Amino acid sequence: MGQDQCLKQLMKRLEQLARNDREQVIYLIVLIKHTLLETTLASTQITPDLDDQRRISKQMGRYLGDLAGDVERLAQGDYRPGDLEAKSPELPKRVTTWEDCLSAWSRKQGSVREVDGFGVSEKREQKHRRSIRQIQDWTEEQTGRRLEAGEMTPSLMRSYRIALEDRRDVAVSTRKAALDCLKALLAAGVRDGLMPNNPAEGQRVAIPDGHSESKKFSPFSAAESALILEELLKAKELSLEQKTLF
Repeated sequence: MGQDQCLKQLMKRLEQLARNDREQVIYLIVLIKHTLLETTLASTQITPDLDDQRRISKQMGRYLGDLAGDVERLAQGDYRPGDLEAKSPELPKRVTTWEDCLSAWSRKQGSVREVDGFGVSEKREQKHRRSIRQIQDWTEEQTGRRLEAGEMTPSLMRSYRIALEDRRDVAVSTRKAALDCLKALLAAGVRDGLMPNNPAEGQRVAIPDGHSESKKFSPFSAAESALILEELLKAKELSLEQKTLF
């Protein structure tokens, strides 16, 4: 059924609303969803889940009276903006996801080394996915939602950078790599036109004074490290004594 035919049926059903026929109202809602809603969602590349569909249907039902009034005014030659136009919200925009940015980054790399013999390694892609999971875990703790790339702001990225700097359970190089991965993904999104700017631009994990970037995290405390060193020295002295005896 073409869109023009659907609209004609919509006009016809609106004329029958005065009869207060429940079946007609239900059919009208379905027709509006098919003619207007699905086309709009497809144009914005938005796929609502089941809960979103229920909320949308409920809201559309509230607009039926306004729609009927607008159609009646149009039929009488009154082309001024109607109630529905004034109440309708702005067209929703699809949020750029981290997966979108990862795909853009992968295209720039060209190939997968394990498949084509050149390009980016699967291990490196897994590292990027791990960085995505980590920042979404963090945004869920901060906001209650696992935010996507298009929802990140310079303020959020600054706060996440500070959170990385405050971590002491991993090496500085690991913290730097986590932020660098995200910056690369966001830059790829900007390059592909998915985002207007990179919210992580200018952010970098600072290396603490007196701390070498190559220094790795030690799972032992200072006292434990001293004890291990003492035992190693004892073992070395014992080995030298045994060699002297023979």
